[in-house]
Amino acid sequence: LRPYFPRGGIAFQEIQFDIGTDSKIDKYESMVGKFVSCLTAERRWTRIVFGISNHTDNNNGDPFIGYPARKKTYFLDVILTPWQSLIGLTAESYLWMLSCGSLINNAESFSYLQLSVLRHHISATVCFNAVRFQPATAAHLLLAFTELVLVERLPIRTAFPDMLGQSCKLGRHSGVYLILRKDATSLEITKFLWTHSSLRPWGQYLPVQCPQC
Repeated sequence: LRPYFPRGGIAFQEIQFDIGTDSKIDKYESMVGKFVSCLTAERRWTRIVFGISNHTDNNNGDPFIGYPARKKTYFLDVILTPWQSLIGLTAESYLWMLSCGSLINNAESFSYLQLSVLRHHISATVCFNAVRFQPATAAHLLLAFTELVLVERLPIRTAFPDMLGQSCKLGRHSGVYLILRKDATSLEITKFLWTHSSLRPWGQYLPVQCPQC
């Protein structure tokens, strides 16, 4: 991507997080706080993109944040809060949840996700409903997002159908949700499903072979 930003204006940071205890949360917040301070001092950023890959509990859909007795807040609140000052300075913010579909398929966890998107002012969120989601299948979708939204600066709502059209294998693997923040209190949620008369009729998943075999 750097050739598209000859005067700078692009930064990439990979952060490994462990937020299972209060002390680990404090360590994460301190680490991110220093990084955000450096970014804020460097320039005025127009867009920020988060890509989060994490395990989700198969029963309740909650991304793991420690033992049940220690859960005081939702996962995304812990992850995104230290970034809030930078999010507030950008015109567009994007969140990619590269996690298994229980995050979406469980009504309670999906509700928490929506609340976090509103609370942290995320412009657009992309997530997937495959029970055992494989992030590699979203590679072409991410590449199309990079080209159409980050480089060509098309609105993600306009670009999304074309992005999906470049992601053939993803369609057979998972449905895709696009969550757009309309205002401070409401979201627009669109579910995209790939259909095929024999492989995925009416968008419904069919196993490669009989589950009893």
